[in-house]
Amino acid sequence: MAVITGTAGNDTLVGTSGDDQISGLAGDDILTGGTGNDILVGGAGADQLNGGGGFDTVDYSTSTDAVNVDFWTNTGSGGDAAGDTYLNIEKVIGSAYDDLLVSAGPGHVLQGGAGNDVYILGVQGVSVVEAAGEGDDTVQTAQGTLSIAGYANVERLTYTGTSNFTGTGNALDNTITGGIGNDTLDGGAGNDQLIGGNGNDTLIGGT
Repeated sequence: MAVITGTAGNDTLVGTSGDDQISGLAGDDILTGGTGNDILVGGAGADQLNGGGGFDTVDYSTSTDAVNVDFWTNTGSGGDAAGDTYLNIEKVIGSAYDDLLVSAGPGHVLQGGAGNDVYILGVQGVSVVEAAGEGDDTVQTAQGTLSIAGYANVERLTYTGTSNFTGTGNALDNTITGGIGNDTLDGGAGNDQLIGGNGNDTLIGGT
């Protein structure tokens, strides 16, 4: 993997055809990956991050404050994400703080860190990555059906829509919250808290 590093000023850095790690450091940088699977680290400043081809990642693991990364609007705020914009990015790695990560399409990978992170999933097919013991994390969705069984270290599932919702937990002690519709909430294993809200709800405690 080629390592390309900028300066404390405003840099324009372009990757190779291979897998690159491109770090802008401070300043308002323009980072553009090539056709490989690149890692873009904008650092402080309002950065333009374009992954190019391949499966590309923006990495905020060194940010000294929480970040908000929204792939619906392709904009960032907070910490090192403040003022950042995104193009052709498939994965985000958050900070060690309480991050907000928003998906926009199937195939996105959202990876939080040690904080109490919130993931907003607008579609199916999004991967959420959390290590064990990394905060008390929440998945929010307006989709009619969502299971966090594949998100092994996410504790909370919250429905934000207005229709009927079917939500399924994982092996942890989950808190699953429905909405105003007729919801079916299945905690799975663990000591779960199921909050149906309004409507005629079905609550399944599991074992």
